[in-house]
Amino acid sequence: MSKAAVEMGFNGLDITVRKGGHVAPDHVETDLQKVAKAMQEVGLSTTLITTNITDATTPKTKRILETASKLEFTNYGID
Repeated sequence: MSKAAVEMGFNGLDITVRKGGHVAPDHVETDLQKVAKAMQEVGLSTTLITTNITDATTPKTKRILETASKLEFTNYGID
């Protein structure tokens, strides 16, 4: 996915972190790291994730946002 994005001229990807997305919330610590590494290896920025977070107090929310932050994702959107 990352290589194809670069070939099409993109400088980053919007990674979905939700059930049925690029990364499942239950696997965010391992799988988002893999996605970020693949993006960085081809020069893509790790800027944006899109989630379906609706409650700031759930454990999944904290894990998702902490993991994304550690991997230098700087923004998140909700759909």
